[in-house]
Amino acid sequence: MDNYEIRIVKGGQTIAVHRSEHISDHAAIRRGHNFTEAGDQIEIWRGTHCVYAGQKVPETAHVPTENWSSPHGAGNNV
Repeated sequence: MDNYEIRIVKGGQTIAVHRSEHISDHAAIRRGHNFTEAGDQIEIWRGTHCVYAGQKVPETAHVPTENWSSPHGAGNNV
C-alpha cells in the first residue's frame, strides 16, 4: 500500500489535508471525493507525484434531463 496526501480547497480559502494509505491511485481518488463537496478543488498526491487534480461537480450534473433520450432506444426520433 502507498501513502497518499489528499488536499482539498474549500471556497478558495480553507485547505484541508488528509493523509492515508491506499491500495491504488484509484482508491485514493475515490476516498478524496468522499471528503469533498460540490465546488471543492481536490489534489491527490502519492509522494511527490500528483496523481489527480480536479473539482467536484454537483451530483445533479450527472442526471439526465427529461428531454434526454438514448441514441439506441425508445425516444429516438432521428
